[in-house]
Amino acid sequence: MAAKEESATLAGMTWPDKLARATGKPIRRVEDPRFLAGKACYVEDVEPEGVLHLAFVRSPYPSARLAGLNVEPARAYPGVVAVATADDVPEVGDVPTLPLPFARIPPFPPLARGRVAAIGDPIVAIVADSAGAARDAADLVEVDFDPQASVASAEAALEPGAPRVHPELESNLCYLLKKEGGDPDRAFAEADTVVQLRVDNPRVAPIPLEPRGVVAVPGDGSTVHRLTVWASSQAPHGLRTDLARALGLREHDVRVISPDVGGGFGCKSGATPEYIMAGYFALKLQRPMKWVATRSEDIQATTQGRDMLVQVDLAAKRDGTLTGLKLRNVANMGAHLHSATAVTPTFILNMASGCYRIPNVRVESLAVFTNTPPTGPYRGAGRPESVLAIERGIDRMAAELDMDPIELRRKNFIRPEDFPYKTATGAEYDSGNYAAALDEALHLVGYPELVKRREAARARGELMGIGVSTFVEPSGSPGGESGRVRVERDGKVTLITGSQLHVPLDQVRVVHGDTAEIDRGTGTFASRSMMLGGSAGVVAATRVEEKARRIAAHQLETTIDDVQPIEGGFAVAGAPARHVTWQEIARAAYAG
Repeated sequence: MAAKEESATLAGMTWPDKLARATGKPIRRVEDPRFLAGKACYVEDVEPEGVLHLAFVRSPYPSARLAGLNVEPARAYPGVVAVATADDVPEVGDVPTLPLPFARIPPFPPLARGRVAAIGDPIVAIVADSAGAARDAADLVEVDFDPQASVASAEAALEPGAPRVHPELESNLCYLLKKEGGDPDRAFAEADTVVQLRVDNPRVAPIPLEPRGVVAVPGDGSTVHRLTVWASSQAPHGLRTDLARALGLREHDVRVISPDVGGGFGCKSGATPEYIMAGYFALKLQRPMKWVATRSEDIQATTQGRDMLVQVDLAAKRDGTLTGLKLRNVANMGAHLHSATAVTPTFILNMASGCYRIPNVRVESLAVFTNTPPTGPYRGAGRPESVLAIERGIDRMAAELDMDPIELRRKNFIRPEDFPYKTATGAEYDSGNYAAALDEALHLVGYPELVKRREAARARGELMGIGVSTFVEPSGSPGGESGRVRVERDGKVTLITGSQLHVPLDQVRVVHGDTAEIDRGTGTFASRSMMLGGSAGVVAATRVEEKARRIAAHQLETTIDDVQPIEGGFAVAGAPARHVTWQEIARAAYAG
């Protein structure tokens, strides 16, 4: 299977269009014809010769002791190649999670050992020569469950005497983090007005169009990789690390390819029990292994989002000046920590005050275990919850003060002259003009006319409201990105920076999602792809351009200072007829 690639084609464009630089210009999407023609390649489409299929027996209970297992009927089912319980795979490690020093990390074996802590926990893995046979055999496994008391609400899980999700831990608290700036207690004691409210962020299932899936192929000795894995993943390098750790391999033993991905939204990162078991069986049986979740399985076993309760206390002067903020976030982690489960509730610590000048702030974030499927990053990963909390607080304060909620926002925005600005909890904002952005939004929506329509509707006895929200969102996340730019022998450029190099778009080839092609990477999430990955590509392209200019100067028999980039190559400044193309530069470079 080749690395994922896109070769730009510009059918229907004139030659000047082809030469036009792509940055900042509308261009026709180059990837669509392949998808429209049914030539995309998702994990489901990867079908190695001799592939076997995985299925899992899962828990129907949120908490239970496994009093007995009978897998013999499944072993005897036609087409079944292997059956495994936790006792059969003692060498397989736990599902890896990010090593956060403040978090309590309970065991998370890929197959449940002695007990289950959530509906959907895998108990038995079945390998068969078809997906249907594997699922049929899974239905034959007999499990004697001893149901135990369970808890689903994070609030209830914090109560004294609540059932413990993990008996080996002293409580259901995964961690408690606090940040404080200024003097919040004094601000509230001296405030003219205080409002309090509770903001519930209900749990959601991400449900990307393509469910999670994996194909694991053992090495045949022809490459350095002992295991090649195709997975629907937003972070192939992180998945490589996690699989190597769980399977006792070195990172360079594992190659991960993320082909076309049918949506992720945060739920497709890290190694899951299914991916780990696919890799294990591929190595043990020396046969390719495949697992693709059914839709119901994906909803049940893929990390879910949100499920946070935020208590908001907001203090202000009589004129609407905000003076204090207290937030207490209680986040439901579910039963287990996947790769980034514990990360999401940390974002509210820095984002609590949003776009506003609030000098006195206290924020607490509690991560709590419950007997529910694990949560994780989803569409903003803690940032939408932060925004909803402060914005609902602003609306409640405006109502309490009988003040226009838009004017209350304007009054308390961080002003352009305040930047760079550090919030009370230590977040650093580099720039912004929030009032101007709000004014533009109101202009685009036709706000005065919208207000007239609202009042007319209410006069008719109809219900109509206008919601306003502002937010500031950090882009990127810890962990860098790498970018590699390579000029091929024929002058074509590999990676993402044809515009930077003045190369026609149809001469640019993009390679991504393959750990064998790209040595280092973090992933596509947290609004980081272009900011970090794109920036890395630009830096690499700049270095390539510097090398190319030196070669061009030699070919043109001039100084480097007199060489300038043109579309498709380089020319002598003031004498555009004296030029060399990228193809000529590439031939000279490869010739030594």
